[in-house]
Amino acid sequence: MYNETNESKVLDVEECVALKKDLLQQALALKEVEDLGAANQQLFQLRKAWRKIPNFDSLNESELQNEFDEVISYFHRQQAEIYKQMIDEKTEIINQVKALTKNADKAASETIATLMEKWKQIPRTTREQDDELWARFQDARNEFFGKRKNDWENMQQEFATSKQKKEALIEQAKQNANIENFKEGNEIFDRLMQEWKDAGRSGREDDDALWQAFQEARQVFYDRRNAYYEKLHAAQDQAASDKQALIDEAKAILDRAEFTSEDTNTMKQMMNRWKQTGFARGNQDQTLWETFRSTLDDYFAKLKQAGQQRHLDWVNRQNEQIDRKRDLISRTQRNIKFLHDKILETLSEDLIEDIKDEIAEKEDFIKELETQIKEIEERLQK
Repeated sequence: MYNETNESKVLDVEECVALKKDLLQQALALKEVEDLGAANQQLFQLRKAWRKIPNFDSLNESELQNEFDEVISYFHRQQAEIYKQMIDEKTEIINQVKALTKNADKAASETIATLMEKWKQIPRTTREQDDELWARFQDARNEFFGKRKNDWENMQQEFATSKQKKEALIEQAKQNANIENFKEGNEIFDRLMQEWKDAGRSGREDDDALWQAFQEARQVFYDRRNAYYEKLHAAQDQAASDKQALIDEAKAILDRAEFTSEDTNTMKQMMNRWKQTGFARGNQDQTLWETFRSTLDDYFAKLKQAGQQRHLDWVNRQNEQIDRKRDLISRTQRNIKFLHDKILETLSEDLIEDIKDEIAEKEDFIKELETQIKEIEERLQK
């Protein structure tokens, strides 16, 4: 086996060959060593010893040199493969950092910290390669944190803009909380809610307080609106109940089929009583009216068959004229109400004046109808 004492004596070619064979065997045995770093250190010592052995340029020495060089190449390849793996791992970390830059949020920052720890666990390669990889890694990190800082500053600006918009929306909500036109109010508050959603976030510190203030202003309007419709629906339900009572009364008179003057007068008066009940909800009002009108029609039809044909025909025609005129008055009144509502929604002064003129014409028309009804009623009373 080669040792340093061999260096102090003059060796012949056979001794040199023997020493080199021994070093070659030691080098080959290093392939079985799992710790590549330790194997490389030992190989370094073997190469150092190899260089100190004289060379006689014999055939055996040339063959041994080739085999020894092959062992060295083997370890170079092994080291290069490991270096490549390290480089690939670090390059992958760099790519991950670059990918995280697209969404530089808090979670991404925590991932960056984890990647830094992972980087530290990867062994070094060559100094030159390591310096180049580290520079790329730092550039990627700097880009990430620069993006995160810029995103944070932009987010703060967005929060401030959102807060300003929401404060303005709160003021609008307060200004419209007591609006009398509930239809218009619904449109306003629907628009304000949509604008609120479009305003985005104002930051955790302000969002809850702003939302509470906005909701309080909205609730004032909705409480008033709900109270109004509750009262309206109660009145409509009472009107429906009153109308149904009149229908029941009319049907009872019809079923009795006595056709007395008292019953006839009662049936005539029912139309006025019907109008005094007000309006029921939606289609219910029309359904009740059709039932009521049908009952009256049946009564007066049977009254005619009972013997008062001519007079009742005349009376019925007069009453029908009154009914039609009163129906026309009711429709005209509803049309006037619609025009008044239209004025509230109209911005054009010229159009408003035209609507007012139309309202005046319809009011004159109602007066004329009322005069005609009075004249008919006077004839009926004679």
